[in-house]
Amino acid sequence: METNNRYPESIIRFLRLRMGLVEDDTHLDEHFQSMSPPHVFSWVLEWNGLLVGWDFTIKGWIKDIYGIDLDAVENQK
Repeated sequence: METNNRYPESIIRFLRLRMGLVEDDTHLDEHFQSMSPPHVFSWVLEWNGLLVGWDFTIKGWIKDIYGIDLDAVENQK
């Protein structure tokens, strides 16, 4: 699976900050790019103040409202 530039810079910045790095510290970017979308989604939500568990709730709302199962989409790749 190709992971280079899987996530845009704006998301990578959240992950850097979540790990206690300054937002332009790139030394863990390869690791961040290899993370699964569910893991990244959870970390971005946590960094933005939505504590553990909201990732499942929000994914459920997206499925119920838009009919899109984000976990199924990821598993198809």
